[in-house]
Amino acid sequence: MYACKDTLRHADSRCLFLEKTDSLLTAIADSLIRSESFLPVEDSRQAQSSWKGGLYLSNNLVMDALLVANLGFEADLSEHFSIAFPICYSGWNYFSEYTKVRCLGIRPELRWWPFRSHWLYLGAHGAVSYFNVAYKHLGDYRYQDTDGRRPLYGGGLDLGGSIRLNDRLSILLSAGAGVYSLDYDMFYLGPNGRQAYAARKQTWFGPDFLQISLVYRFNRLDNKKSNSNEK
Repeated sequence: MYACKDTLRHADSRCLFLEKTDSLLTAIADSLIRSESFLPVEDSRQAQSSWKGGLYLSNNLVMDALLVANLGFEADLSEHFSIAFPICYSGWNYFSEYTKVRCLGIRPELRWWPFRSHWLYLGAHGAVSYFNVAYKHLGDYRYQDTDGRRPLYGGGLDLGGSIRLNDRLSILLSAGAGVYSLDYDMFYLGPNGRQAYAARKQTWFGPDFLQISLVYRFNRLDNKKSNSNEK
């Protein structure tokens, strides 16, 4: 190109055409570079400003149906990760000494939300629970953690999704499976049933929870105000 400029008066029309074409291509390339360098930065800033971490309170309707009181607490750690702490308690019988699900447990969980809309998550959870379980149609025994001091413990994986109802409310659907260590005593069914077996040990694997929860978000999903205040 420079040689062409130095000998412009001796060049033919083809050299002049090439010089103009080169200048036009250079201008187009500069324009593309400027636009490409600007747009991603702006989009990134908008994405950062539009995300707001949330605090959530939930209630599992499946446990409610089993007369097990429960609450779940959840907090966003980042745009794609959150941590949850569901707890449950039941201290009564199902209208009979022969049928009961008494428990006190917690199931901490780390959730990964791959999409910004938070409609799907993959989770890893642990669980610790004291238990006292009996159901007369499944056998003649009541099962209780050994001496009332050794809860079951373990953990597993789960898959879930969220259906947003409005800026505050959503429904969370999820199910999980895991492996657990149990150390328990067995008693004959009935009021003050005597002990049948002591300190039995078992490792159990299978589905460990089903969740259909109503979730309340404390801070609304409304980012217009926060975006308008940004410079």
